[in-house]
Amino acid sequence: MSMTISQAIEQASKKLQPKRIVCAFDRDLGRLEAEILLAHILNHDRVWILARPSYQLPATSYKEFTKLVSRRIKHEPIAYLIGERDFYGRTFKVTRHVLIPRPETELMVDLIVGANNYLPLHESTVIWDVGTGSGALAVTLAKKIHDVPILATDTSSAALEIAEENAERLGVKEQIIFQRADLLDTKAKQT
Repeated sequence: MSMTISQAIEQASKKLQPKRIVCAFDRDLGRLEAEILLAHILNHDRVWILARPSYQLPATSYKEFTKLVSRRIKHEPIAYLIGERDFYGRTFKVTRHVLIPRPETELMVDLIVGANNYLPLHESTVIWDVGTGSGALAVTLAKKIHDVPILATDTSSAALEIAEENAERLGVKEQIIFQRADLLDTKAKQT
């Protein structure tokens, strides 16, 4: 079946559109999600796909796109579908093994960086990111505050692998200590 970008987006938009409109943003949510998913499949940004509405999709791309649309209809988060999420102006890899970085967490970065600018952290200070997940908080703080060690812990080895990969890709792996730890483990040795 031959399908253009425009046709694929239109078709998927109808399926992805929320049934209940809660705010003005919701009016175009289905279309936005379709554009994001198709841009991911085609390995281009949304501007590229919007500039080429008559581009004929390869059959394999269309098939992959419809699979992602089906998964999204079942409420799988877009970040998991495309494997990434932006946080504080940087793109982080995410998988089902980590929580998706939230915009509200960016406020924590602002508070910590702002506090450091106002009253610099003591030389013996360590920033500890408990439950680091994707490492978004630890990595962003390492990019912003260079002279303070950062400890990133998680109970999940899979999550730590993602966090380390993000730190490596964003050039701060040497500034962060990654450690598997369960703070609720009552059997852990007390030192």
